[in-house]
Amino acid sequence: RGTGSLVTQDGYVVTNHHVVDNCISVSLTAFDGAEYDAVIVGSDEKTDISVLKINSNKKFEPCKIGNSDNLVVGDSVFAIGNMGGQFSNTFTGGYISGLNRTLRLTDDSIEMNYIQTDATINSGNSGGPLLNAYGQVVGINNFKFVGVYSEYENMNFAIAINEALPVINSIINNGYVTGRVRVGITYTAINKESAEQYNSVKGLYIRDIAQDCDISNCDIQPGDIITKINGKEVYSSETVDDALEGYSVGEYVTAEVYREDANGNGSTHTIKFRLSEFKE
Repeated sequence: RGTGSLVTQDGYVVTNHHVVDNCISVSLTAFDGAEYDAVIVGSDEKTDISVLKINSNKKFEPCKIGNSDNLVVGDSVFAIGNMGGQFSNTFTGGYISGLNRTLRLTDDSIEMNYIQTDATINSGNSGGPLLNAYGQVVGINNFKFVGVYSEYENMNFAIAINEALPVINSIINNGYVTGRVRVGITYTAINKESAEQYNSVKGLYIRDIAQDCDISNCDIQPGDIITKINGKEVYSSETVDDALEGYSVGEYVTAEVYREDANGNGSTHTIKFRLSEFKE
């Protein structure tokens, strides 16, 4: 249960990926109480953005989209959401507490530009609009600090709308975010501590190789460990993203591969392959 914003007249709705993740079906309730079935057009875990499409021929009144680049600290903002999944259409207000908060929420996500606000955001607000004083959407409400950060109060965050729009438009037009590169392996990350514990090397322990990717044509096999990509050490999703930053689909990259034989003797060789497109 969460919140969304209508962004087109023909019924496209934006929310968070974590709101609809693993959903079999989706239903939406509008402000006037009308209920609609919807389909998930595309959902992007890396940015936590999802786009739904209402199954209706009705012409809707979409939200007005603002410009998050025009915000300044101290601006008034407002959040609308389905707090707790039962207090629908809850309206809270506050101020912009901080801008350009670059955060990476999980190992599988990418760094995003967040708006920090003291407008109250609770469970169920996720995916809803953060509005400026003109009623324009300037952010997508996403999360607040909890858990180890529970001693902090009124630290709530929304994805800046200017950061979200390219993702939203790509999902609407293609069903996924285009242009993202893919190496073509499933791996377990081995950091320094894990390498020391298991008497191994830092890197990406290959569990599976995608046969539709160019890397499958290289001298590589499950059990190998990729230690570097383009000369940069890789041992996590974040380090892989850093190593591939600036590269496009179809471009060649190099990787160093560590392999142990049956006697436990290790050797290293280099492979070269083309990057594939990531389609989530």
